[in-house]
Amino acid sequence: MPSARCGLIVALTVFAGSAPGCRATPAAEARPSALPSASANPAGASTSKAKQRKVRTELYFGLGRNGGGEISAAEWTTFLDQEVTPLFPAGFTVVDAYGQWKNAAGVVVRERSKILILLHDEDAASAGNLEAVRNAYKRRFGQESVIRSNQAADVDF
Repeated sequence: MPSARCGLIVALTVFAGSAPGCRATPAAEARPSALPSASANPAGASTSKAKQRKVRTELYFGLGRNGGGEISAAEWTTFLDQEVTPLFPAGFTVVDAYGQWKNAAGVVVRERSKILILLHDEDAASAGNLEAVRNAYKRRFGQESVIRSNQAADVDF
């Protein structure tokens, strides 16, 4: 059974490999036990479309630079505008985070990071676009790794 430390590592870390003995918790385990019913819909509010089967992908981007310093907010925004938005124009969410990971030299690195959350179809185009985003970030900012985590998701808009 994974330890609480593993959960913290998986949830908050940007790292180049995997943490031994850790596993990600499926999204279903993190859902609240009771969801609002249709009758809880306020008067006059429009009802949503039927649930859609999507993939929820989280990409973890470290903001530290190899030679010291940090990727700026302006650089991050430019990256989103130039690399992410054209490939995922329907939208995404960015979460500020802090994590740690062990680099290829075996040094533990602690840094601020960003988690990019995307809901998309499970298809070759989306998979290719995700890899394009990861590779663009690594190339642009000299990063060793960008973590990708996928989960099945039932989405209701």
